[in-house]
Amino acid sequence: MEQPDFETTKPSSWLGAEPSKNLTDLPAGNQHWVIFNIKETGFYRVNYDEMNWRLLIGQLQDRDRFQQIGVINRAQLLDDALNLARAGLLNYSTALDVTKYLSTELEYLPWKAAFTGLGYINNMLIKTGNYDKLKTYLLGLVDNLYRHTGFTDNPSDPQLTVYKRVNVLSWACLLGFDDCVRNSVTQFQNWMSTPNPDRNNPISANLKSVVYCSAIRVGGQDEWDFAWQRYRNTNVGSEKDILLGALGCTRETWILSRYLEWSVLENSGIRKQDSARVFSSVSSNPIGQPLAYNFLRNKWDKIKEYLGSSLFAINNIVRSSTRHVNEQFELDDLKKFSSVHHHELGTATRAVEQAIEQARANVKWMERNYWPIVNWLGNVTAVVSIEVGSTCHEPQISALIALQSISFNSYRYQLCPCNILATGPPPVILSITLTNQEAGSSPMRADEQGQHESAKDPIGVQPGGRRQLW
Repeated sequence: MEQPDFETTKPSSWLGAEPSKNLTDLPAGNQHWVIFNIKETGFYRVNYDEMNWRLLIGQLQDRDRFQQIGVINRAQLLDDALNLARAGLLNYSTALDVTKYLSTELEYLPWKAAFTGLGYINNMLIKTGNYDKLKTYLLGLVDNLYRHTGFTDNPSDPQLTVYKRVNVLSWACLLGFDDCVRNSVTQFQNWMSTPNPDRNNPISANLKSVVYCSAIRVGGQDEWDFAWQRYRNTNVGSEKDILLGALGCTRETWILSRYLEWSVLENSGIRKQDSARVFSSVSSNPIGQPLAYNFLRNKWDKIKEYLGSSLFAINNIVRSSTRHVNEQFELDDLKKFSSVHHHELGTATRAVEQAIEQARANVKWMERNYWPIVNWLGNVTAVVSIEVGSTCHEPQISALIALQSISFNSYRYQLCPCNILATGPPPVILSITLTNQEAGSSPMRADEQGQHESAKDPIGVQPGGRRQLW
């Protein structure tokens, strides 16, 4: 079978200010998958119909052939699927099926896309009674990558290998992978036993954040006090930042509460500009998140008095303390906090409003996706028509098509900046629908709906046709 071309990014067809365009030179049968946006040269997401997703999933799950899809486009499929599902534009069963092949994936880019998308699911489910199912599934995925990458940091490793190791070790230790936790604890204890720990640190610079956090998470007061003393003694800014983040990893609630108190206390050793970092590190801890929010709510006057007019710090504290709120009673409490302190929020008003919006989105996500995801986890332990939703003229972005055994050239289309909710160019979603092209059957078609949102937001249309803007 001919190798698909995932290198050519030169456009050969243009889609301008027209409602649709047919590409009649795609000789694809009903068993051929199609991929748009080769190497992600276009700034948009792509959604497909169920049949094409299934064909792509089948290709990815073939251990001998999944690499026929270029590495950047493997990352694209993961990123698009998980973000479209988060936006309610794709079933999570399909999006999670795309992730199954990761047990054989060893490249950095697909894993980075997967970690980002799965991170939101992890944050939403980590406080629920069914988190064990997600934890088991994720441990199964990262096992092969962890063993292939290894715990030892090699100075001669390529930079992408270094990034990959840091990411997989962070997740493996967070999920409780025995070898990862054991190595982290051993290295941290070796550091504690050195005669002069402020001058002699045997832990690799690339692995410090993983080792520090993991050892403090499973350790007790001795490990925390040791790290705190290293924070007080060091004059290196990057080391201080790593230690501030790691100190929030402890599972001791009283230590976390004391840590929050120190963050807004004069002469505690924590600089004012680092107060937001403390809240962020504590909030990233599932045990610490409710503590950080309660501290924000109950000690608001103290926080505001201590930080004064530091808009950046206060806004970051509000965002980090509330970003994982995903239950209705927490949302109601956040609204009450906003109402009670409405006249006192000052420059933090917008940050609180955004926190309420994010919490509301999290609650709706849980209502819509919690049980479908839990059920899925339980079950697992060529004529192309493109429709555009705008007729304005703006800078053009390219897309490309590649089939299973044949590659195709690209077309270009135009973006319309109307209804942009954030700065930066708006992404576009392609929704591709394939039908049987054999004699007597309908041709293949792909519907495209222009969408205008923040560059960071997952947006798109439902498989099979045009839908309302999300």
